[in-house]
Amino acid sequence: MPVKKIAPVITVFCYHPRFHEFYVAADLKFYYNRHTGSFEMDHHPHSDPFPVPVELHNTADAGILQFDTVYRGQQTTYELTALHPWDIVIFNLIREISHTDFTFHDDDKDKIELIFEEGDLSKIYFYKHEDDQLIDSLRIVRYEGSLHLVRQRPFTRIPLKGLQLEGNQLLAHTATEIIPYTLHTQPFILGIMKQLLENIQLSSV
Repeated sequence: MPVKKIAPVITVFCYHPRFHEFYVAADLKFYYNRHTGSFEMDHHPHSDPFPVPVELHNTADAGILQFDTVYRGQQTTYELTALHPWDIVIFNLIREISHTDFTFHDDDKDKIELIFEEGDLSKIYFYKHEDDQLIDSLRIVRYEGSLHLVRQRPFTRIPLKGLQLEGNQLLAHTATEIIPYTLHTQPFILGIMKQLLENIQLSSV
């Protein structure tokens, strides 16, 4: 059986409750199937999603995710090797989601996206909707090696000195103030986010 070995360069965590969409990526993209309670590998990552079930292997090393799936009509084994702590968080989520009570909550208001690239947190996007209206948002991007909070009117990039998740608030520390953003999302999602953000070195912020 062919074995495809991958060391992820891009890691993504995305939760979009309005459309019951939850996916993660470690180079490969995995969509949550709410009917089976598990993640499935997307075979069409650059077009309409085409998720296919995976059969996970038991591995002693948390930094390795192995699974079998059918790829282009052929049974294939994949082996993903973590390069960073957030990769392990994503691997554990893929392994353990079926053993949790996770479900989509109708009162979750925030679309949440965290993107890690080249060994650093590179982007955070939050979009809060209520009654189909966008009522709040937050954008943080890496610019010239450090994280900046982006404001649109007027357009400004504010350098950040620190970033932390306390309860359901993301606190963005600038040189002069702490800018809070309140997340309306379930504890399960907040817990995964906290694990991901705990692994960000303050020096890289």
